[in-house]
Amino acid sequence: MKKVLILLFTTLTFFYNTNAQIDLTPALPGPNFYGADVGDVMLADLDNDGDKDFISIGTGTGSGTRTTIFMNDGFGNFTEVMGDPLVDVGNGVIELGDVNGDGFLDIYIQASTSGGIKTANLYMNDGTGAFTLSTGQPFGERSGGDAAFGDIDDDDDLDLITTGILGNFDDPFTTLFINDGFGNFSEVTGTPFEALTLSSVEFVDIDGSGDLAIILLGENTNGNRSTTFYMNDGAGNFTQVTDSFKDFSGGEIAIGDSDNDGDLDILLSGSTNSSDLTELYLNDGLGNFTLNTATMLPGSFVGETKFADFDNDGDLDVMISGVSTDVIADIYENIGGNNFVLADKLGKAYISCFAIGDIDGDTDLDAIIGGTSFTSPVRDTKTYLNTMFNDAELLLDFDCMTLTHNSPANPFVIEGGISDYTIEILDASETVIQTITPTSSKVSIEITILPAGIHFVRVVNSSNNLVFIQHMIKE
Repeated sequence: MKKVLILLFTTLTFFYNTNAQIDLTPALPGPNFYGADVGDVMLADLDNDGDKDFISIGTGTGSGTRTTIFMNDGFGNFTEVMGDPLVDVGNGVIELGDVNGDGFLDIYIQASTSGGIKTANLYMNDGTGAFTLSTGQPFGERSGGDAAFGDIDDDDDLDLITTGILGNFDDPFTTLFINDGFGNFSEVTGTPFEALTLSSVEFVDIDGSGDLAIILLGENTNGNRSTTFYMNDGAGNFTQVTDSFKDFSGGEIAIGDSDNDGDLDILLSGSTNSSDLTELYLNDGLGNFTLNTATMLPGSFVGETKFADFDNDGDLDVMISGVSTDVIADIYENIGGNNFVLADKLGKAYISCFAIGDIDGDTDLDAIIGGTSFTSPVRDTKTYLNTMFNDAELLLDFDCMTLTHNSPANPFVIEGGISDYTIEILDASETVIQTITPTSSKVSIEITILPAGIHFVRVVNSSNNLVFIQHMIKE
């Protein structure tokens, strides 16, 4: 791995974030995961040894659908589990939860086989990561969509809600299943939920009461986009309520406290009637949500959006994949006040999914991304490790670079072996303001002419396309 030394500085004119910076780099060589899109990936401790194992479903190039489980040795070395009973599927969703209260994570998967047969199966974990198909469940032929576990009736077991397409006619559905405490589910009839495909669903305690509300987005039976919110009376009875959310489909719901005020906010992404959007709705603590128009994030369609603290600074950053104005897999750092700035670009991921977790046991969050990457192989599942460098070090290239304060007239100097780099200055909208192709080992960049606000320095290595992005704020 090549190495860059970045020496950040503080002056009266410029302030640099002194927290650990976000940088995820490809694991080389990475685990030999099955390359697929139109699927799902999850990181979780399946064998109760304290590290994150990996499960995926998806459709690969030339070899059909696959469902795979890889066990982690704790250091990011994965070994595929052979002979597991999980049906090979794609175009679906994985959801994990301890459904029978034995302390082990069980697996629910709804998806389609390579022959187009819809399946929805629950697999029970014996505690070692060995799974057995749970028979007699009422799930039937379901695929696509989304699923979520949550205790809707306060009886200390996990119930299940699922969305997607059902049966031979691909009818949209939203179905709630109640758990008897032993992992046996039964369908709840007469629910008010709108039937949705191209969908996402999440449970959320919006007011700290402990009762789980439900938020749904997707395309309904009339082909219209929809976002709906349902309040729970505490006994598992739901009522649709008026909400302030735009109508989305083909997107994702992310739940997290984005502003550290003690309540859960909601991030929605997907296609609206006018464009692809990602919007943050802030909770007032009583369950009333307001669109935060100041938060600027790229729209995302046929991808995923999740909150995660990538830099261990105590607030939630955002990772987004899918189709925006481009195909993306980007991480946006939370710099406070619900302001998010581009911190890292992980390539392109179309019809994508990703999982976030500490893969290598170094206490920071890594990522695994599945989808169409537009490079060889076209369908790929890539692993990215978090280097968690601080403001004195970044692993990028063998060449040594320094970033220093030179003088008020010429305050920004990059120095080092950088003849094979292109340096770009971008504004807050990621528009390139200035491009510099170094002809020597020392480059001075006039940034005194920049207006006040957020800017980015992007350094691109022409030989291997590695990218370093550092944000700065001119006051």
